[in-house]
Order: sequence, then C-alpha cells, then structure tokens
Amino acid sequence: MHITLHHELSRPVNHDFSEPQITDQSYTNACDINVIMAQYAKTGMLGHISVKTPTYQDNTIIPTLMDSFNIVNEAYDQFLQLPPTIRKLMDNNPANLEIFINNPENADILKKHGILVEKTQVNNSIVDKLSTGGTHDENTRPIGQDT
Repeated sequence: MHITLHHELSRPVNHDFSEPQITDQSYTNACDINVIMAQYAKTGMLGHISVKTPTYQDNTIIPTLMDSFNIVNEAYDQFLQLPPTIRKLMDNNPANLEIFINNPENADILKKHGILVEKTQVNNSIVDKLSTGGTHDENTRPIGQDT
C-alpha cells in the first residue's frame, strides 16, 4: 500500500501577469500596515481616522424595508392608473412624474385629464362653522365659549 503525500499531488501553477493591473497602486502606502504603524510611531496619530464630529439621528420614524417596498409599489400602481396618453408624455417612467407636474406648460393637459384641479372658493358658511368650532347641538359649545 502506497500513501500519497501532499507534495506529490502539488503541481506548478503558471499564470501570466503581463496584462495591465486593474487595481490602483497609488493607495499601496495608505493600506500598508507597516507604513501606517511607522507613521503612528513617528507622529503619535493615526491619520486615517475621520475627524468629523459624530452625529446622532432618530431613525425610528424610517419605515421598514417591506413598508418602503409597499409605498413604492402603491405609487407605481397609482402611476399606472393615469391615462396612457399622460404616461406616454412621461416616457412611461414614474420618476418623470414630478418634473412633468411641476412644469407650468403642462397645466392644461393635467387639468384636461382631471389630475390637476384648480383651487375653488371655499363656501363662507363652511369657514364660519370651522372657525366657531364646527357643528354642534344646543347642549354642547365650542371650547372657550361659556355663554
């Protein structure tokens, strides 16, 4: 019985390194731990550490990834509900919608299709009701009116 040793299985590897390198060699010293430690020994400072002031943010209001996907999908579905003639003007790309709507030259087209609605005069009686606390019966009064 013959036991095969590791060096008996190895074979020489031939690779052609004559092609130009695709890595940027100008960062060689910035990545070399020996150069970094020599600089630290000389100056006592590590130069690659950011000197920016850290900031803390409340990211609890950011939706989850699934919620974000749902928001995007809902917006896309709403875009698809636009008339085909309007979508064609935006190259069927929802990303162009905001630019298209904000262009004053497109106001007539948007009004024609009911996408852009002109502001109407608010009925004064509605404004009066809202300013006095809304509708109420005889037994209830808006806050602050004790008559």
